[in-house]
Amino acid sequence: MKRNSLIIIGTVFSAITITSCFRDAKKPGLEYMPDMAHSVAVETYDESRNPDIYPDKMSARTPVKGTVPCAQGIIPFKNDDYSNETSYKPYHHPFSPEGEKASDEDKNPLEKTEINLAEGQRLFEIYCAPCHGKEGNADGTVTIANNHAFPMGAPFAYFTDANLALTEGHMFYITQYGRNSMGSYASQLNPNERWKVIMYVKKMQADYVAKNTTAAKDDKKKA
Repeated sequence: MKRNSLIIIGTVFSAITITSCFRDAKKPGLEYMPDMAHSVAVETYDESRNPDIYPDKMSARTPVKGTVPCAQGIIPFKNDDYSNETSYKPYHHPFSPEGEKASDEDKNPLEKTEINLAEGQRLFEIYCAPCHGKEGNADGTVTIANNHAFPMGAPFAYFTDANLALTEGHMFYITQYGRNSMGSYASQLNPNERWKVIMYVKKMQADYVAKNTTAAKDDKKKA
């Protein structure tokens, strides 16, 4: 009787051991009180468990042809309303010399208000100032770090003739695709946020021009 008991116990133990040691971590075998530890839903990029619905076993389906990511284009939002149908339109200029030239005609769709300017400044100081500097003089913390190991130089200041001549639309094009050492910001800032940053940069440029025009007039009077 004792021998039979040992055989039964050994058989049960072997069965439990074998069924509990799957190579697939997602199939742990027999578990005692898993307490909802495993999701019933299909895991991301895992195989579909219902071949009747997806015979190819792909749980991540290919998007319907013609669809585009939400908020990835030029969006004339009103009060940050993402329900606006235009939020589903992609950026309408290709990455090409022709697209860059055409972007000059685009205008900032947002109203110039104190709220938008304040938000533009806040975003500017987070995403732009580290390189361009808080005052736009290309002297941000990244630029001057490690004894100017990553110098940006005068061309990156907002107040050169070339940068003062940039239109709002052209600036948006640059934030969409990037330029030189500056990469695209299309994934960090939605179009509405980028327009606000551009609005703030344009105000900085306007203040600079006004200040220097006044100074030039004063110097002329003194002369």
